[in-house]
Amino acid sequence: NVAAIIVEPVVGTNGRLVPPPEYFPLVRKICDENDVLLVADEVMTGWFRTGSAFAMENWDVTPDILTTAKGATGAYTPAGITAATEKVADFFEQEVFCHGHTYAFHPIALCAIPAAVSEYKKLMASGLPQKTAPYLKEKLYALAERHECVGDVRGIGHFWALEIVKNRKTKEPFNVKAEKFAGGPLMTGQIAANAMQNGLYMAAWYDTLVIAPPLIITEEEIDQAMEILDKSLEIGDKEAVSTGVSVSRSSEFDRATG
Repeated sequence: NVAAIIVEPVVGTNGRLVPPPEYFPLVRKICDENDVLLVADEVMTGWFRTGSAFAMENWDVTPDILTTAKGATGAYTPAGITAATEKVADFFEQEVFCHGHTYAFHPIALCAIPAAVSEYKKLMASGLPQKTAPYLKEKLYALAERHECVGDVRGIGHFWALEIVKNRKTKEPFNVKAEKFAGGPLMTGQIAANAMQNGLYMAAWYDTLVIAPPLIITEEEIDQAMEILDKSLEIGDKEAVSTGVSVSRSSEFDRATG
């Protein structure tokens, strides 16, 4: 009795979790074999955040329904978009689904979308994001290796996480989710606050730092950010356990062994 499987191609808030390369092709196959719709939530991963226009393209998988927002307008105005395959859309030509939204098709929101798409096209044609994405990855790997409080580095494109831990070997975190909602002090919050004081803004979850720079960032700006973050991570290092274990890179997959 399953109608659909809803996925976030790269899990966003809860960790920037990148699946192994075989995962979504297998999910697509299971959905097809069982007449189940595959729905992709690309609110965070869409609009070239992971390199491709939409993250599912990284695995050559087409969902039946795709939702997106945020980057659709360059964040200049709120807008949400739902796209569907022709097969799904055709169903509603005969089976009318009556629904509405007070601000649906609002012209101010809609006019920002083609303007944003035009800018994305120019930006991607310039080659800048394709150049800075691997540069950012290597800089994060090198940075994390120097800091005991970083347990894992993972991500894709311009969408990364530094997992902040007390113990690299066991991956014991400094804080748990309940402490986030209780409003208590968090190690990630301390690191992010220190970085902010020195000119670098990062969002912080209870166990990870969100590294998601704008697609227009340059290599020089990445260097500036890494210099600030390098100092801020020392706050976590002072309370981390020295294990002699290297930082893990969980979004690197051994394609030879699959």
